[in-house]
Amino acid sequence: MDGIEITWLGHGSFRMRTPEGRIIYLDPWIEGNPACPISLDEVRAADIVCVTHGHDDHLGDSLEIVEQTEATLVSLPEICIYASRHGIEYDKGGRAIHIRGTTRVQEVEITAVSAAHSSDILGVEFAGEGRVMASSGCCGFVIRTPDGSCLYFSGDTGVFQGHGALSRTGSSAGCIALKWQCCPSGANTPWGCGRRPTLRASSHRRW
Repeated sequence: MDGIEITWLGHGSFRMRTPEGRIIYLDPWIEGNPACPISLDEVRAADIVCVTHGHDDHLGDSLEIVEQTEATLVSLPEICIYASRHGIEYDKGGRAIHIRGTTRVQEVEITAVSAAHSSDILGVEFAGEGRVMASSGCCGFVIRTPDGSCLYFSGDTGVFQGHGALSRTGSSAGCIALKWQCCPSGANTPWGCGRRPTLRASSHRRW
């Protein structure tokens, strides 16, 4: 993890700084997150915002961060379509990828990978009117930087077949597995917003 800085922002939210200085927000729920150490007004710079799914504690403040920093939103197509209805241009301000799809934002390579979780979109319509917007599911991300570092961000996933391969990392890629204790989640699993995540490195095949 040489050169990579990862800051836990409470719950399932993280900020990552690459060795090249790129700032990546992962499922940034800032406002209303009881364990987040910063306010939305303090987010003054971001290059990429990755969103694994549309639940309000993961979609969070991603659209606001994209708007105020001109970062690129990376998510599944339905999230990017939703974002386009709120001023973030599809495939410009937002970069849509399907599961196993890869996109490159500046020099950072991001691949969407499988996750097992439910998800519609709980956006501003849900906050204001209780209205849920349809979506197609959720994902995790494998993020690679030019120095060879590779990070797996699991998102809100339960355990599924093949998950062990994702949560272990390849020595050839210098990968890191990023997890937190409220994952996997389920209908009867406490969220534990204040629980600190675990960060571990191991070895596995390159993605």
